[in-house]
Amino acid sequence: MQGKQGGFTLIELIMVIVLLGILAAFALPRFADFGRDARIAVVQSAMGTARSAALLARSAQLAAGMARDAPVAMEGATVSMQNGYPHPRLAAL
Repeated sequence: MQGKQGGFTLIELIMVIVLLGILAAFALPRFADFGRDARIAVVQSAMGTARSAALLARSAQLAAGMARDAPVAMEGATVSMQNGYPHPRLAAL
């Protein structure tokens, strides 16, 4: 009488490889889309930073009781203001 052989058969190994391939085919598009989401998050972060800086300049102007078009000194730079918010051009050096 032969002893019972342990391990997997070739058919079982091939079936596992096929199933993993099918799962990878469905999962890959979901992971590939993370790059797009990351780029969108970077742009949204930059927009939030710009809005925050504009509101800080506006707050400094209001706290100092300045006129709406008076320039504000922030971090050693002068920020030109227009209607109470930073002018769209770069700050004067």
